[in-house]
Amino acid sequence: MLSEKFHISGTSIKCAFKAAYGESVYAYIKKQKMLSAAKDLKNTDKSVLEIAGSYGYDNGSKFAKAFRECVGMSPLAYRKSR
Repeated sequence: MLSEKFHISGTSIKCAFKAAYGESVYAYIKKQKMLSAAKDLKNTDKSVLEIAGSYGYDNGSKFAKAFRECVGMSPLAYRKSR
């Protein structure tokens, strides 16, 4: 959609994004999801699986792995640290 609007290739957009933000669009979106999930873990009593589902993960272990990669600890450990 952006490449059509600005008449440049998708590859150019991806390269410009990485140059500006230091990471790929995918990595940036994943990090933002995990940071939002971290807020939910701290501020709600929803289960980890509920939170995982609200961010597009239907598998708790995949969510936990992605969360650990981003935040540095498991979702449960993060919640307990509040």
